[in-house]
Amino acid sequence: MNILVFSDTHGKIDRAENIFHKVSARTEIAMIFHCGDYQRDADALAAALQVPVIGVPGNCDGSVKRDFQTVTLPSGKVMLIHGHTEGVDWEYNRISLLAEEHGCMAVCFGHTHVPVNDGPGRVYLINPGSLTRPRGGSRASCALITSEPGHFDAEILYYDEVMDGTWHPASPESGADGSSDASGNSDGNDHGNDHGSGSDNGGGRSDENRGPSGKSGKRRGGFLKKILNYSDGQ
Repeated sequence: MNILVFSDTHGKIDRAENIFHKVSARTEIAMIFHCGDYQRDADALAAALQVPVIGVPGNCDGSVKRDFQTVTLPSGKVMLIHGHTEGVDWEYNRISLLAEEHGCMAVCFGHTHVPVNDGPGRVYLINPGSLTRPRGGSRASCALITSEPGHFDAEILYYDEVMDGTWHPASPESGADGSSDASGNSDGNDHGNDHGSGSDNGGGRSDENRGPSGKSGKRRGGFLKKILNYSDGQ
C-alpha cells in the first residue's frame, strides 16, 4: 500500500495534484494523508482526485487542542497530527510519546514546513514539508509511505525531481532516500481510523539534520531560527 503525505498546502493544492498524477502513473496510490493547514485542502483533494483522503486540522484551521487521527495500515498504526500542540518547532519528545501511547509505530505531522524522515526508532517520524511554502532552506516536498505486513518505508519526494522525471519509485527490497524498514505494533484490526485529544506529555527522541536536532533537542538555529521561521498564522 502506498500513501502520499501532504501538509501545509495553505490553500494551494495544484502542486499536490501534480505530484499525485505523476506518482500514481508510476505506482498505485491507495490514499492520501494531509497533516493540516488547511484542512479544507484535504477535502478539495478528495473531490479532485477521487481517492480517500484523511486529514487533520492545523493551527491555521483554528485548532487549539490536540487533534489527531490514527490509521491502521498493513504494517501497524500510524498517527496523523499537525504538531503545533506538541511543540514540534523545538523537539519531538511529546509527539513521540503521544504516538507511543496510542500504539502507533509512526507519526505524520507538519507545521514546521521542513521535511523529516527519521526512522526506525521508538517511533518513525515523518514530516512531508510543504509544497507551497518550504522553509529552513528546504525545497518544495511531500512524502510517500509504503506499508505492507512487516514492512514500512517512507521517503521525501521533492517537487522538482518528481516533475522532471528524475524521481523513481524505490524497489520493494530497499528503502529510498535513506529510509529503513520498520514494523510496528499492529493491533490486528482491519484498516481504519480513530480520533482523539488529550494532555501534553514528555519523552521520545530527536535526530540531527531532520528538524529539531542535536543534544538539546532543538532545531539548529535555536531561538533566532524560531523567530525567523515561526509557523503560527502562516
